[in-house]
Amino acid sequence: MGKLIKIYFINTLKLNEFSRGPNRMKMRGFFVMMLFVSAAMLFSIGSYSYFMGSALMAIGALDILPAVFMTVTSVIVLISVLFTTKGILFGFKDFDIQMSLPISTGKIVAGRIVILYIYELTYTLLIMLPSLAVYAYLAKPDALFYLLALISVILIPVIPIIIGAFFGMLLALIASRFRKTNAVRIIVLLLFTLAIMALSFSMNNNISPEAAGIVESLMDSLAAKYPPVRLFSMGIGGDIAAFVAFVVISVLLFLLFSLFVGKYFKKLNAVVTAVFTRRNFKLTEVRTSSAQAALFYKEIKTYFNSALYVLNTAFGMIILLIASAALLIIGLDKVVELLKVPISSDQIAPILPLGVSLIVCMSSTSCSSISMEGKKFWIIRTLPVSSSQVFIAKMGVNLTVTVPVVCLSALVFSLVLKPSSDIALFMFILPFVYCLFISALGLIINLFSPKLEWKNEAAVIKQSAAVMLTMVAGFIASGIPLYFMITLESNMVLPVTTLAVAALTALCYVYLFTFGGKKLAALG
Repeated sequence: MGKLIKIYFINTLKLNEFSRGPNRMKMRGFFVMMLFVSAAMLFSIGSYSYFMGSALMAIGALDILPAVFMTVTSVIVLISVLFTTKGILFGFKDFDIQMSLPISTGKIVAGRIVILYIYELTYTLLIMLPSLAVYAYLAKPDALFYLLALISVILIPVIPIIIGAFFGMLLALIASRFRKTNAVRIIVLLLFTLAIMALSFSMNNNISPEAAGIVESLMDSLAAKYPPVRLFSMGIGGDIAAFVAFVVISVLLFLLFSLFVGKYFKKLNAVVTAVFTRRNFKLTEVRTSSAQAALFYKEIKTYFNSALYVLNTAFGMIILLIASAALLIIGLDKVVELLKVPISSDQIAPILPLGVSLIVCMSSTSCSSISMEGKKFWIIRTLPVSSSQVFIAKMGVNLTVTVPVVCLSALVFSLVLKPSSDIALFMFILPFVYCLFISALGLIINLFSPKLEWKNEAAVIKQSAAVMLTMVAGFIASGIPLYFMITLESNMVLPVTTLAVAALTALCYVYLFTFGGKKLAALG
């Protein structure tokens, strides 16, 4: 039985496909890119942890640092699992093959959860290790801390994974009752995610200034939102009973969820993957369109057929819309009061063009558009269309998602904040240039690092090298000018950045329409 389970996990994770020839070279390049991305994230989170830890240490609240990052990590894992439950736990492509194996459904469910765990453990380690290293440097704990912290960190993703998988399962079951399943999933996932964010933002409002100590007050606030954080904090602090309780609860939840879902797994999967059909369908009219329009419609349909694809790329745009609406309805003063960030319209207006541009760079759909073709990639290679038409269609989706929101938010910001004419102009121009830039850059990066063999779309949309590299490149391209804008307080940063990004954009488009076709033809 042990060998069967081992074979199952190897088959599920597809570890064997990287052991041969060209795939080994691809894997080596992938690891190099991921090491670069991981190093950048570790440095960023470590720096932020140090500044935050130093501030907490000054007020005698350093012990709250691990708890804060544990809560943040758990929220990120919970939201991530909500998006990926359908595709990894349910509705995965090799369902029939795995169900034919001589393994119980409970073990299959456990295996699928382990896959989720491996994905989320990566994010957990990237966030928790630098923050705990900073805590250890500042607090100088005893040797027992390191052992307890290591075991606890490994278990951090378990509870949010089970909670996220449970609600993700309920969401999939609810959505399956509607004809427009993907639309329902997108709406409910968005509302659920916004609710979690609102709950997180409300944490500061529950901290009592009359509390006996700020550490107790902060811990009470965190534990009220996420009870396991108290067990984690007490456990790494040397409370063996709390540590054991955290371990036991994590393991028990994993086992109970696996047994429960395993018992009804086939029925649940059948309901989740059900497809609505109309019995009274009649062919009435056949519409025709140009090749370019047909390609664009295909890309748009692919995009909106995946709730994960939409929410992973358009969430920043949705937040931008909500922020614009809040600013228009309740005004800047009320927004500042809610966020507890003392800032005036004269201070915020100059940095908004770059702030919006940063959100645009985190919302690229094109960086995974080629990989999303998957095994159907051969179709676009055999269609009687040029590579330029394919590129325009794929970049068109990115521009459709970002440009209308950018224009609308720029209009609202200009009307409410009433900035000077030059700042108002850059509210529109600079984010629009970044929309063009990230659309082309994401596509180029995906051309050089495609992932055409995948079993679930989460591997392409969330974990692929192209997505990671595009996010890092976009963060650098918009974050550096934003940093100079904040530190130098000079409006000259805006025109200089606009010209520089416009030049980079022009180079990207020249490459795509000159050499991109050969690169596209060489794929597959």
